[in-house]
Order: sequence, then C-alpha cells, then structure tokens
Amino acid sequence: MTARAFELRSYQRQAIDAVLSARRSGCRRMVVCLPTGSGKTVIFSQLAQMARKDVLVLAHREELLSQAADKLQRAVGQSKKVTLEQGPHRAQSGAQIVVCSIRSLHEQRLRRLLSAFDFGLVLYDECHHAVAEDNQRVLRCIGCFKEDWRGTLVGFTAT
Repeated sequence: MTARAFELRSYQRQAIDAVLSARRSGCRRMVVCLPTGSGKTVIFSQLAQMARKDVLVLAHREELLSQAADKLQRAVGQSKKVTLEQGPHRAQSGAQIVVCSIRSLHEQRLRRLLSAFDFGLVLYDECHHAVAEDNQRVLRCIGCFKEDWRGTLVGFTAT
C-alpha cells in the first residue's frame, strides 16, 4: 500500500506549518482548533509522516477508532505501520503509529505501551476533554507535563 497523495487545503498547510514552527521554537504542547469536517486526519497523517519517533493518537470515540486507524494507514501507506490499541486489540510491535482510546488506557495498559514504543509525538483528538482528571492522568503518565519531556503534544479540537 503506497501513501495516498493528499492535496492539502491552505488552512491544513497553515496548521501543519504552525505546528512545525512552534516546535522549532521550543514549544512542546500546542492546540490546533479547526471546525468539524476540516480534515484533521489529513493533518494527523502529515504530522505522523514527519515524526522521527513513534506516534500516539488519542481519541475519545471508541466506535471510530478502527475507522481512524484505517484512514491513517491509507494516508501514510507503507512508510509507517498503524496499529490499534482498544479492547481486545493490542498494539502490534513494529508499528510506528498507535491509535487508541484515552478511556481504555488504564495504568497497566499505558505502562505496557510506553515500554514497547518510543512516543515522540502525541496527537490528541478532541483535546477539550483534557481537563477531565482521568485524561490528565494519562497525559501525566506519558510525561507530557514534565519540564524535561522531549516529546510533542498536539491537541485538536473544534471547540
């Protein structure tokens, strides 16, 4: 499967450029606010393609996770392997992109993922939910709030 060529819309290119510029300036945590239906998966896939380390995609709607993983895999083609961590599904070793539900990441499951993958980029869909204590616990466990964390957290929201 080859990567599907996407013609980026101008606002998608601007969002990607803003994330890259912020990262180059030393910003490790940022939010992209775009309306519903604006092609967040396209932006996710572009950022994931550029990532030097493994990518963790956090989502809230469990029923859409496999659909998101399939879309991402089509977008990145054979350049990177996408895997799903949800319910009975365990992330496959050797994958570079892990899609999972933030709700399913209890401490033991999250620690297993963190020991198996080297996440340098965390893409958080519907990040306006980050204020919930359980979601903050997951982000803390990943290390997103530590001063010495070397990864990048990019939240996406339409809110």
